Amino acid sequence: MGGKKLSEGTNKHKSRKVAFDYLRIIAIFLVVVCHSIPDAYPYFGSGTAAVPRFVMLSLFDKLFSSLMAVAGRLGVPFFFMLSGYFLISGFQLTDKAISSFYKKRFLRLLITFELWMILYEIFVRYILGVKAGLLQIITELLFVTKEPSYPNILGSVMIQIWFIPVILGIYLFMPVLVAIVKKLPERFSSWLIILAVGFNFVIPTVNILLKFFGKDIGVNVSLDHGFGGTEFGVYVLIGALIRQGRLAKVSGQLLWGGTIIGIGVTWLMQYIGNTLMSQSYFTWYDNLFIFIATVSIFELVNRIRTDEYSFSNVIMVFSGFSLGIFLIHRPIQIILEKYLFLTNSSMFNFFINLFATYFLSLLFVYLLSKVKIFRIYLLYEK
Repeated sequence: MGGKKLSEGTNKHKSRKVAFDYLRIIAIFLVVVCHSIPDAYPYFGSGTAAVPRFVMLSLFDKLFSSLMAVAGRLGVPFFFMLSGYFLISGFQLTDKAISSFYKKRFLRLLITFELWMILYEIFVRYILGVKAGLLQIITELLFVTKEPSYPNILGSVMIQIWFIPVILGIYLFMPVLVAIVKKLPERFSSWLIILAVGFNFVIPTVNILLKFFGKDIGVNVSLDHGFGGTEFGVYVLIGALIRQGRLAKVSGQLLWGGTIIGIGVTWLMQYIGNTLMSQSYFTWYDNLFIFIATVSIFELVNRIRTDEYSFSNVIMVFSGFSLGIFLIHRPIQIILEKYLFLTNSSMFNFFINLFATYFLSLLFVYLLSKVKIFRIYLLYEK
């Protein structure tokens, strides 16, 4: 999500994949969209009591909130694909290169995330007044939890931190992903991706479709492949394969069709899910159609010729702010929500929440970037 220097000389512009800088800016905005929609439309909360709130909305609000929920889910897959696109291609499977990767990337990323986790603890415990024992705080800082996805006190407030252990896990096993892309023959790596898509996207999507209509068959994949990053690892691998040109022969028309159909079907699923299920539904990243849409968009962006678009230092710097915005936006959003919900209009509250959170986060990250120690340790500048 980050990892780019916040400033580079203009003589390096030609060597950059400029279109991905724009994609990174759009993607982080979509992440803020994702975290703004549940507060404006509370039916995204859990429990059966949430459903009537969706049913009671106007048709426009039902369609709009469902569309924004889907749009918000598009952002994170782009960051995983960007990691695969830029990290795997230059990764050498040698002792020296692997050791250097762990020291210069994994360890530094771990330090950055731990510093933010400490800041989150201070914010939640002392600013919000949420109490917890010392043991609870220590386990949260060590990424230890009784259940997956951070269902503890800190994770329930700072809802974005699920991403932190996921990306750390992918970085930890990056040599494995590199070996899949670089060492396996193309035919075998292609079959592996097909199987991974089946396990991580097809089965969960079929399950949720059946659940919409009361047929919860409860089929899950028992094969433990968490070391590869599960669905998020698949996104990383796809980014690397796109860098290799594996989708180069796919026509633009098919990619545009995948984008439109993927978003359209996910939008329909989001709408139907909250209409038919006994509790609210918020589409997740293992949705097959989210996968189809984001991969199609990523390949389309990959085909954009850099020299066809103007580029400036401002765009490059804003692109480098993406990790910082991701890490800081939730505390800002929590504070804003106490004061900015001024009307009964859910859509108005959503837009106020979204833009206020985004631009204030951008401002804070910009100010942090002016101090070298913050750039290095809080914004992960190499």
